[in-house]
Amino acid sequence: LRWLGSARGQQALASQGVAFPAAVAAQETFVDYWAERGVDVTVFIEAAQEPTIAAPLGPNANAGANAIVPILQEMFLGRIPVPEALEEAQAAGNEAIAD
Repeated sequence: LRWLGSARGQQALASQGVAFPAAVAAQETFVDYWAERGVDVTVFIEAAQEPTIAAPLGPNANAGANAIVPILQEMFLGRIPVPEALEEAQAAGNEAIAD
């Protein structure tokens, strides 16, 4: 786990575009991986410069996450247009946490 959390460990994942690395030293590798495929992911770095707040949690937070994941997966696979998927995911997540 120590290696995986290090810049070197995250560089290994970033070089395959697997996940955006938390280690700043590995972020450029991730950006380069996706740039070679015509995808601009610099928005993640730009967004990280802004203030953030913790996501609200409650007793049904996991149900909400479970409801949105399949929809977002379809969106990332290009099977559902982004605006439609986000609207659908929001509705499914809200319904799941309201139960």
